[in-house]
Amino acid sequence: MKRGTQDHPKTLRLMEELQCSKIEAVGLLELLWQFTARFAPRGDIGRWTDESIAKGVEWTRGHVELTRALVQSGYLDPDKKHRLLVHDWATHCDQGVRKFISRSKLTFATMSGRCPDTVRTKSRNVRTRDEPPFPI
Repeated sequence: MKRGTQDHPKTLRLMEELQCSKIEAVGLLELLWQFTARFAPRGDIGRWTDESIAKGVEWTRGHVELTRALVQSGYLDPDKKHRLLVHDWATHCDQGVRKFISRSKLTFATMSGRCPDTVRTKSRNVRTRDEPPFPI
């Protein structure tokens, strides 16, 4: 888990949306990232149904509400091509995922409709799409 996640405004928004405790929200996010790493390492978690995602993170209070809350809080991004992407997955996933992507000659899933030569992140960093977001 990335340092600061427990106090991040997105986590607080997720807690509001799901009416859950911080412990539940942080655990949910960790399980979401573990599920993504294992079953959607490119970050294209929308390949799975909302119900499958909810089961994967052991959420039992409604899969539609979970997906909506993850999108509303900014942890998932809706996308035309992939349905849902984990927000900035290529930047925040762990080294094991990065190595798997590299060794498998895969690429991270990116949002549809972005300018083909650059990517602007919420932190206002700009990089070329061909430049990896992490050191290889």
